[in-house]
Order: sequence, then C-alpha cells, then structure tokens
Amino acid sequence: MTAEKPPLGIFGAGWVGLVTAACFAELGHEVVVRDVVARRIDDLNGGRLPFHEPGLAELIERNRERLSFTLDVSELKSGTNLFFACVDTPPTTSGDADLSYIWSVIDDLGDPGEGTLVMKSTVPVGTGAKIRATLDQRGLERVAYVANPEFLSEGRAVEDFLRPDRIVIGSFDDEAGDRVTGREPPSSPLHENGPALNCAATKLEQLLTMDILVLATMKNAAKCVMRIAEFSESSNL
Repeated sequence: MTAEKPPLGIFGAGWVGLVTAACFAELGHEVVVRDVVARRIDDLNGGRLPFHEPGLAELIERNRERLSFTLDVSELKSGTNLFFACVDTPPTTSGDADLSYIWSVIDDLGDPGEGTLVMKSTVPVGTGAKIRATLDQRGLERVAYVANPEFLSEGRAVEDFLRPDRIVIGSFDDEAGDRVTGREPPSSPLHENGPALNCAATKLEQLLTMDILVLATMKNAAKCVMRIAEFSESSNL
C-alpha cells in the first residue's frame, strides 16, 4: 500500500520554485506555491509560464489538480508544515548575494508550529547559522532548518530533479535531515518502493548528508565550476 504523500509549501514561483513544485506534484504531492508578484500568480493560474523550460508546462498541466498558486501566505501555511524556500538571491552592486527575499520568507513564515524550512535558494556560507539563530531568537526552536540546494541545469531541469545524480542535505541535527531525505526523490515517502533508496530504478549515485557550513561551501564551489565549464564551452564555439 502506497503511503500518502505529505503536502508541501513553496516560497517563490521563479525557475527553481516552479520546477520544484511541478516535480513534487508529479510525484504525488499536493503543492501550494506562493509568490509576491500578482501578475505572475495570475499568469500561472491562467496556464501561462513566465519562462520556458522543456517539459515544465506539460508537467504543470498534467498535475493541475495538485498545484495551486497564491499571493496569500496563510493559504500556503494552512495545510502543511514542510516549506521550501526557492526565492531569488540576486547579486548586489558589490557582488554579494541580496538576501532580502530570504529574510522576507523568514518573516512571512511566522510561527507555523512544529515545521521544517528547507532552503533550496543559493545562499552564502554562514547564512544557515544566521537563520537558525534568528528562528531561535523568535522562539521558533520547533522550526527545523535544512539546506537542500538545487543542482539543476537550464534546459533539463525537470529531468535533473526527477532523476538526480546526487541529492545533498545539510542540517544542524540528524533528525531534521532525515525528515527531508524522506521527502526528496527518489527516497521514501516520495518513492513508492518503501523506506529504502531504490538506486537501480532511479540511477541515484550518491546521497550526502553534511554540516550546513560544509554544504554551503560545496554548493558555491559547484556553481563556480559550472560557470567555468560553461565559459570554456562557449569559448570553444
């Protein structure tokens, strides 16, 4: 008997947020996506995407009954205790990441009771510790913080999400990390084959759980390598 998939809340209806939401819906989850841009939400409710990503429009259309798009944060929080932050962290004029959207997510989250905030946005080293400290200062010790960065490539993001070659989890405690690994494809409860990882069926090469600081460093290094590779490829054209 297949376990019921838990509902999920997504902060941000950009590229990462929509790919994440659509793929989780494809895996059987009810997903609420919240954004602050009214026109974007109107477009999504009307079946119009703000960008092109191969396979994404079809995925959203096929899972329309499991997906909802809203401006209302209370609608996002009403049916779940597992939240994914997928907001932009654009560079500032000095080159640092602008974390204003991240802190808006923390403010909008408020007090959801016992829950988990999963960070998929790219953030600088040390951001996780600052978020954890802020949650604690606000009396939100019951809200776990977990980092789960995306390793998606434009043009194949849907394939990368549904058939990952690596899933990386960073957490301050093992229990919080374990809760998220159970909700990240292809592991239980997202995967129908039970609590064990089904590596053969999904071509999963590695599942890594590590310290938040190490994870942030690794993610930023991976981004640099990808950019160097893209530059090298384009220079050879």
